[in-house]
Amino acid sequence: RRREDMSERRKTRYCRVCGHETKSLLCPNDGVITVYRGAVRDDQLPYQPGDTINGRYELQQVIGRGGHAVVYSARHVISGQPSALKVLLADRSAPRSKAVKRFEREARVMSRLRHPNTMRIYDVGYTTENRMFITMELLRGPNLEQVFADQRLRDTSLHEAQALDIAIAVLGSLGEAHGHGLVHRDLKPANIGLVAVHNEPTTVRVLDFGVVKTDNSTLTSHGIAPGTPAYMSPEQCRGTDVGHGADLYALGAILFEAVAGVT
Repeated sequence: RRREDMSERRKTRYCRVCGHETKSLLCPNDGVITVYRGAVRDDQLPYQPGDTINGRYELQQVIGRGGHAVVYSARHVISGQPSALKVLLADRSAPRSKAVKRFEREARVMSRLRHPNTMRIYDVGYTTENRMFITMELLRGPNLEQVFADQRLRDTSLHEAQALDIAIAVLGSLGEAHGHGLVHRDLKPANIGLVAVHNEPTTVRVLDFGVVKTDNSTLTSHGIAPGTPAYMSPEQCRGTDVGHGADLYALGAILFEAVAGVT
């Protein structure tokens, strides 16, 4: 019976924004495309939902996980402000690996960016267990990857005017980053969020500067190509040095997918 319950639990979808469980593709609360619960065991996480970080942030749910970090939805224990809290899996006492250095660089980079179409960062620090964390705004709305997936199911695509509005917003964010000598290097639909604000137009946010290239970066070896292949420029695929044009190429690929409905 327990095995049947666990199997049924894995079939349940949930909203990564509000946590609502449902069997529907779209969350009935906020319209975000839901996902199946992953098979990540709780003991593989550095912290559990319900834990409090540094006496300030109460963790609520896991909303994302990569090879080097896990992202929780969180709430400030005093102000109640919702946020997304990204925690590095390696602790501070571990050898200074490239993952640790990249995480620190991401925190420094995001702290410098102020454009309204770039994800906002609230706080950076270390937990009492020596794990570095970044606290960011919690997006209330889908990302473009989820929008595209929903459109493929309905055999539709964005109107050119909608795609143009998104492009202008993304270019604004990239323009500030490029002005600081930064290259995003992983611009893709999943890294473009659409923020839903009550009675206000949807706002675009560019996310995840985790593999950003700086003018003096030495963290990527020649021949190594970080990024997502479907949106990478030819020079980035070859693992050679990339400039701002790599981000513009990625945006062009995203816009083609937006209006054509195919990658």
